[in-house]
Amino acid sequence: MSPVQIGIMIAGYLAVMIKSLIKQGGFSTILADSQQGGRLNAWDFDLNPFRRHTFWTVVIGGTLGWVNVYGTNQAQVQRYAACRSVAQARIALFINLLGLWAILLSAMFAGLCIYSVYKRCDPWTAGLVSVPDELLPFLVKHTMAGEHGLLGLFFSAVYCGSLSTVSSSINALAAMTLEDLIKPYTAMSEKRLTALSKALSESFTLISLIWFLHIRGSHHHRLGDRRAAIGPVLSGNALSVCQHQSKNIPTLL
Repeated sequence: MSPVQIGIMIAGYLAVMIKSLIKQGGFSTILADSQQGGRLNAWDFDLNPFRRHTFWTVVIGGTLGWVNVYGTNQAQVQRYAACRSVAQARIALFINLLGLWAILLSAMFAGLCIYSVYKRCDPWTAGLVSVPDELLPFLVKHTMAGEHGLLGLFFSAVYCGSLSTVSSSINALAAMTLEDLIKPYTAMSEKRLTALSKALSESFTLISLIWFLHIRGSHHHRLGDRRAAIGPVLSGNALSVCQHQSKNIPTLL
């Protein structure tokens, strides 16, 4: 993700948060509303694994989720491989984490702003939005309709976030298909391989668009499908790491 994209995304969040702060009367009001509504209970140590948000599910599940993203994700590994050295990769990763923390904190506070603004009339239960993912765009439309340029800024922020994620994932799919399924069994020139890689990227883009149009759901459901793959992906990569250390550990994994 380029610094320009991160800057536009954070600017979009800032626009939402500043407008919400002005509308609600300040930072303390939003925090008070969130506290009264039970949205800031970070120290819930309930051991029930079926609860969605507790201290343990967030720490354990979040750790495994981010290890999967930064340790085994093909798109992320390609970024590491593009660096000239391990030291450069570490520096790039540290800078990336700063941007990630800024975006996550902004998203979290934007969620608190949504709750504070609509605490007495939930647009989702009222039928004004079809899925919870539409709450933030609904807030933007509600609070920024009369502000010139802010709706465009928010649209640009959404586009930057989706463009970065989708483009890297599609490029990773094309690279894996080319390296693992085509190159070992053919003897193509580099020119033809480059053209084929572009064609694969376009094909995966088309498939993604068709899937999006026909299989729509909330981000929560899609995230659940993604979490289901974390275990096999992590265990498979851990197996390759441990295989050179012990003969028994791979069997247990």
